[in-house]
Amino acid sequence: MLLACCLAFTPPLPESYLDRYCIGCHADEDAEAGLDLAELVERNDALADESSWIHILERIRRRDMPPGDHRRQPEESASADAEAAIRAWLPAATRLSHVPLRRMTRDAWTRAVDELVSVQFPSESFFPADDIGEGFNRTANLLRMSPLLTEKYMEASEQVASMALDPDPARRFPSQSAQGVDLQTERGVRRLGGVYLSTRGEVKTNFEVERRGRYEVQAKVAGQQAGPEPVQFVLRAGSNQSGPLSVPSPLSEPMTIQFTTQLNAGPIEIGAAFINDFFDKGAPKPNDRNALVLELVLVGPLDRPLPDHFLNNLPSTQNLNTLRRVLRDLVQRAFRGNTQPDDVDRLLSLSLPEDSWNDRLRSALVGILMSPRFLLIAEGSIDKPKQIEDQELATKLASFLWNGLPDDSLLRDVENGNLSKKEILQRTVKRMLKDPRSRSIAESFGLQWLHLDVLDKHRPDPERFPNINIELRQAMQQETIHFLDHILRRDLPVDELIKANYTFMNSALAEHYGFRSVPSGTYRRVRTPNESLGLLRHASVLMATSNPTRTSPVKRGKWVLTSLLDAPPPPAPPGVDGLTADGQVEGLSLREQMEMHRANPDCASCHIRMDALGFALEGFDAVGRAKFGSDIDDLAELPDGTEFRGASGLRDVLLADPKPFRRSLAKHLLVYATQRGTGPSDDALLDELSRDPITLSQMIEQIAMSDAFLKQGADRVDLGSNP
Repeated sequence: MLLACCLAFTPPLPESYLDRYCIGCHADEDAEAGLDLAELVERNDALADESSWIHILERIRRRDMPPGDHRRQPEESASADAEAAIRAWLPAATRLSHVPLRRMTRDAWTRAVDELVSVQFPSESFFPADDIGEGFNRTANLLRMSPLLTEKYMEASEQVASMALDPDPARRFPSQSAQGVDLQTERGVRRLGGVYLSTRGEVKTNFEVERRGRYEVQAKVAGQQAGPEPVQFVLRAGSNQSGPLSVPSPLSEPMTIQFTTQLNAGPIEIGAAFINDFFDKGAPKPNDRNALVLELVLVGPLDRPLPDHFLNNLPSTQNLNTLRRVLRDLVQRAFRGNTQPDDVDRLLSLSLPEDSWNDRLRSALVGILMSPRFLLIAEGSIDKPKQIEDQELATKLASFLWNGLPDDSLLRDVENGNLSKKEILQRTVKRMLKDPRSRSIAESFGLQWLHLDVLDKHRPDPERFPNINIELRQAMQQETIHFLDHILRRDLPVDELIKANYTFMNSALAEHYGFRSVPSGTYRRVRTPNESLGLLRHASVLMATSNPTRTSPVKRGKWVLTSLLDAPPPPAPPGVDGLTADGQVEGLSLREQMEMHRANPDCASCHIRMDALGFALEGFDAVGRAKFGSDIDDLAELPDGTEFRGASGLRDVLLADPKPFRRSLAKHLLVYATQRGTGPSDDALLDELSRDPITLSQMIEQIAMSDAFLKQGADRVDLGSNP
């Protein structure tokens, strides 16, 4: 019976493969994981059962089915034949995926607004976070609009339009700022994200004055108010200082104070001094006046505006013709080249002719930011696969490589109809990767791929790890961003990601790691000659995969499987108890506790591999510092009996056969680029990208040149008879 079913496949599976290695566990009502493979074979319906067969194909491709402890293990050639036969039989193997209409992500909207009108809008506190799908916050089928979100966009658009026309010098001129660990103090303590002064004292930092001229010193401050007068500060730039500046705002509502002064070129010390401390023990509360400094900023020179700032590029003559010219340029960029002849007239109709020039521009800006052609991205609704149009391609490239809008060069290629030509497209991708905006690949793709985008919410136990603060968590993220961006810009092999003998640190992170001092306020490349581990050594990774009080081999092993190998374990079965939060059970080591946990058959199959990978990273504590001593338990044993020790052993195992790591990176990049999940039709591309040594920039370039990126599948699938 089984043989007859197998022969119905075109081409057929090896006749004994399923029977010998699969059916024994996956048949009838007791089938493992609820997968009745015998029924699927008998039904022989590739369309109706497509998702099940894709799952089977993926497990065979990873070679984790049959499991390593199964009494029968197939030869590599048999598994390869089975994988090829299923892939050839599945319609999905040749069907291009369809990417639906979607809105911009919150991050992309924020970048687009900044590019258009030079406004850094606080989107994270204003909009809800985007939903996560396929590991990223940009999966198209989750980026929908709702009435509530539309209202939020309207409110945000009105605020952006007002901010864009506000002549605040800090937005129009060059500026330098210092926050967190870059703020120096002798009397304050680091609290509430800044320096808290409970007595008179100064918070200061150092900047470089570009050239002689007028500058504005700014300080973001607040006060714990008490007594008959508000908190007062004096601002200082070198020997120049302001008079007393009142700060009536409470700690929960910081405000900005400023003064303007003439400065000479060279280094300058900037300070904000709290001058009117007050405490009356016998008075009713509040009876203690204190101050908070969150940021120091130097703006200027004030006679040299930023050349690309929106306000600085508005025409000095304000009439209808100049307004039309400004709107034409905005529409071209905001709508990504998808413009109509009457766009400007429609925007002008949102205001009255007698309104002021600025008011008419403000109304038009709101209209632009609320237009579907700005908010939404479409690649067409089609009945059959096709190559996307040049305008759609420009949008897609800018989203992938910059997480922003197409620039003038892209839009010119669209207008000329040249962008999709192979040689021009290849040249364009190379140009875009060299542009500073491609740093978004490290910032957006990298942090999400490595599951580090939530690091700022991770809170290690303050009693065990008192040195972990918001500045250090940010430094950990920045280390990984600098590292990924370096690999991209230097055109280095992707294998370098897990074997590099260097990283990037600022002074706070160097102190955390125990390295020699790094100059304050800068990130420097630092060699780690005894630790050629790349990402495996980053505190961001090691802390994000730990519990608040201890390391977690389970979380670290899951991270290796999910991010580095694209083999995520299934969710834990319901009702299964985990280890205690602090990992303390009298008389039992962490390994012994986990071995007891694995004694549960429901847990063993996943944990036997996951725990081994996690134990290899036990040489680092819960905040990413190296452990020392002889009691470090970092021995790992894989299901096939392979033993290795420590992070260097894990690196060696990953690089002994680097194809799974390369394929995982390629798959995550493809998901990020196309804003959809992958399927069997993507396997050939992923196999090609993982087969040979390849640099990160080459991998990105090949994805951008692939059919998976350049073509759009039909939005409807023919569910007729299976051929």
